[in-house]
Amino acid sequence: MFEHCRIPLHKCLQAVHLIASSKKGISSHQLHRILEIQYKSAWFLAHRIREAMRDGKLSPMGGNGKTVEMDETYIGRLRASLQRRVQRPRISF
Repeated sequence: MFEHCRIPLHKCLQAVHLIASSKKGISSHQLHRILEIQYKSAWFLAHRIREAMRDGKLSPMGGNGKTVEMDETYIGRLRASLQRRVQRPRISF
């Protein structure tokens, strides 16, 4: 559910808690104010959470009968501190 979410995980989990624990439900506008994120992001996050809570029949990770393997590989940009240390070839014209 949070696979490609650009909102920090602690805010996503807080949104799940707020939606699950509110007696009458919670609006996207209220999520926007509490989590301090944009309204569109709050609306989209609320819809994803509600869809996941709808019937509880989410498919397993990877698919039925598939094995999911995980390791400690980092895929993405280098941290800023590492980028400064990497020697780049100088090109002169």
